[in-house]
Amino acid sequence: MDVYLNSSGPVEALKGERLVLNCTATGELNTRVNITWDYPGKINNTGSTSKRLLKHRTHMLFYNILTIPKLQRSDRGLYTCRVTSGEKTKEQRVNVTVFDRPFIRLKPRHGSVIKVQAGQKSYRISPKLRAFPEPQVI
Repeated sequence: MDVYLNSSGPVEALKGERLVLNCTATGELNTRVNITWDYPGKINNTGSTSKRLLKHRTHMLFYNILTIPKLQRSDRGLYTCRVTSGEKTKEQRVNVTVFDRPFIRLKPRHGSVIKVQAGQKSYRISPKLRAFPEPQVI
């Protein structure tokens, strides 16, 4: 049995956006699994889940999709998908960060003054950049 999440790294989203996390488990034919979610808003019932099952010739695919329609700051934290089949349990985790609004922070790496010599055609600037959503830098 293998367990996968549709996100391989931390998830960043804006407040008010919809969050969809898909937990997929593979198992042998005639296997039964139980997929559950642990997440910060579970107590308040902020999310809903939907389940799907697909049968292939050699194995079964089990899907459990967690949807939170409007993210709040209180929804940030660790999301855990737990898959149980008989005595076996496997889980996958992802950390979700919720930002109030888009932002951009730019800091020059070598001070705030850049010197350019007369006649120089180009100058490479290597700033320290943190932004969400990720900007296109040209």
